[in-house]
Amino acid sequence: MTYWYWRLRSDADSSDGAAHARYVRLSAAAYRSPAGLVQQWTDTSEAALRAACAADPAGSVATQGHELTVTDFVRTLVVEATIHYLDLTAHLPAAAPADPVGLNVVRHTMEALLQAPLPSSWSDLKCALVGSGRQLLEASDRQGLGDAAAVSR
Repeated sequence: MTYWYWRLRSDADSSDGAAHARYVRLSAAAYRSPAGLVQQWTDTSEAALRAACAADPAGSVATQGHELTVTDFVRTLVVEATIHYLDLTAHLPAAAPADPVGLNVVRHTMEALLQAPLPSSWSDLKCALVGSGRQLLEASDRQGLGDAAAVSR
C-alpha cells in the first residue's frame, strides 16, 4: 500500500489557516521579483531530481517525521511540484499547462487519501485544484462525491 505523509483535513482542522496564509505572504515578500522564486524553485527541483536518480529504489527517506519509500517520496515531490506549478502560473495566461503525468499522480494521490475514486467526469486538473483546496466544490460536486465531500472545504 502506498503511503503519503499528507492527512485529510476537515474544516474543524483548519484553525491554522490564517497563520499559514500569513506565512505564505511573508515568504513571497522575501523575493524582489518572481524571477527569484522561479530560480530557487528550479535549483531545488533539479537537486531533488538528482537525489532521486541517485537513490536506491529499495531504500527509504525520512522527511517531516515520516519514513517513505524512495518511490513514494518521488511521488510526493511530483505532487508538490505539480500543485506549486499551478499556484505559480494561476494568473499567467501564457504559461504552459501543468504536466499531464504530474496531474495524474495528483489525482491518484487524492483518490488514495480519500480511499475512493474521484468523479470520472472530473479532469485531472480539476482533481488537483479541488483536492488541494485551490477550487471550491460546487453543489453538484458535493453530491457526486457523497461522503467524501465531508473532508473538502
